[in-house]
Amino acid sequence: MMNSMPKKQDLRLYKGARKPIKRAISLVMSVLLVFGCIDFNTIKVNAEEPSYEITGNGVSLSGGNATFTYGTQVSISLSGMADGESASFVIRNLSTGDEDPYESGTAYGVGGYKIGYTVEDSDGAVVYSCNAGSSDFGFTIEKANAPAPTGLGWTEGTTAVWSGPDGLSAVYDVYLYKDGATVLTKNGVGGTSVDLSEGITAEGWYTFAVKAIPTESSADLYNESDISEGCASSVCAVGVELSAGTGISAVSPGSFLLIPGKSGMNSQSISATPNTAAHWDFRAWSGVPSGMSLGASETSASNTLVADPSYSGETHVVITANGNESVPPVISSFEGSGGSLTATVSDNESGLAAYMFTTESDPAVVSASGSGWNGFSGTSQTVSHSLSAGGTWYFYAKDNCGNVAKSGSSVTVNKINFANYFVNNSKISDGYGYFTGGEAFTLPASSELRRDGYNFEGW
Repeated sequence: MMNSMPKKQDLRLYKGARKPIKRAISLVMSVLLVFGCIDFNTIKVNAEEPSYEITGNGVSLSGGNATFTYGTQVSISLSGMADGESASFVIRNLSTGDEDPYESGTAYGVGGYKIGYTVEDSDGAVVYSCNAGSSDFGFTIEKANAPAPTGLGWTEGTTAVWSGPDGLSAVYDVYLYKDGATVLTKNGVGGTSVDLSEGITAEGWYTFAVKAIPTESSADLYNESDISEGCASSVCAVGVELSAGTGISAVSPGSFLLIPGKSGMNSQSISATPNTAAHWDFRAWSGVPSGMSLGASETSASNTLVADPSYSGETHVVITANGNESVPPVISSFEGSGGSLTATVSDNESGLAAYMFTTESDPAVVSASGSGWNGFSGTSQTVSHSLSAGGTWYFYAKDNCGNVAKSGSSVTVNKINFANYFVNNSKISDGYGYFTGGEAFTLPASSELRRDGYNFEGW
């Protein structure tokens, strides 16, 4: 009877008898293992050595050299099985020695792991089994880089805010940049906001970036994060310079820094002192840019300059205090001669700005006129005007504060038309000319009047 049994190496040839024999062998092996009758790590039922390969996320786990970062779900599969066979796995933590059945989707902690596995046929009979202790398959989980903070922004002018990684205990290193250069670093910041005003001390544009530093239990699983991208929005620190315009003897303060949106740093009291000894008073502030405003009227010498939260202009602005004086220019002479008018005028206060020769006698009309003025400058000028019409002419001058002076006297201009006269027997073109009262008018001829056959009998 014994000699009629097939040999062990031919078990695979008797398909009808293979499965019952496998089940019997599997049962015997299980009993022997339970009672400690055998001591080996690998159970091999097939007559041939199986050729299996275990992969994790598509990477071979042979030799246990594959490495994944914490948080990676390692998807394990076995190849090389015959049709109808299936595999199950057990994962052994090399640090603790604990073994747990493998479940798809599990994220393993930092450390090394070995993989035990069992292959069964379609009837549940063990074809091959290898425990984790002697398995050649495994993997290592390394620390992951913590996710970089997100949602960077500003609040209250100089307070940086951000969102930290979910489920991760961390402190933060915060970097403040001015025009691209680091000007302040705050290490170990707890929470997700910090006031950076101590680093915003000069005019310019400021932004910031953040790095997460894992603490407590998170430090066993995560490395420091990368430094986040810089905040998309920036803080503008504005350098303000006060300038003393004409007629202003002093301004206060001379310069200062404003930070829009930052309470206590977004406004500044300002004042100007006019040169009262020279008949000046304060007129107005000028140069206040869009996004800034004055607390009182621009004509108030004592005022408050406020930078609105929405300010996005230049980082350096100049605001001028302008004086006003009520003394008009002094017209020292006004006369006509030789077909032109000439006037001399001076202004030692705000300086000369414009002049006008006109037949308009009403100073209010002239002052309100936006046309007819000719610009000039300095403190003393002599100007002329070629006559263009008869009548009574006046001279006006305006200073840089808008004060208008009218000449104390007028000049009467006469117009003369001439026609049908000959010089040296040649007819002179009809024309006209101007002269002022009291002066002679000379016709445009260089020699005596003469026309053949005619006698001159007078004008």
